[in-house]
Amino acid sequence: MRPLERSLEKLDDVRRKKLSEMISGSEDAVPGGSSTGL
Repeated sequence: MRPLERSLEKLDDVRRKKLSEMISGSEDAVPGGSSTGL
């Protein structure tokens, strides 16, 4: 169970990185709930 949790955490991290990259790359395509918009 531990290794799986770890990999899931890593995946979440990568996802967050990609998301932030996308947001900074094109702020127009971000839904209105983003902290950068506010």
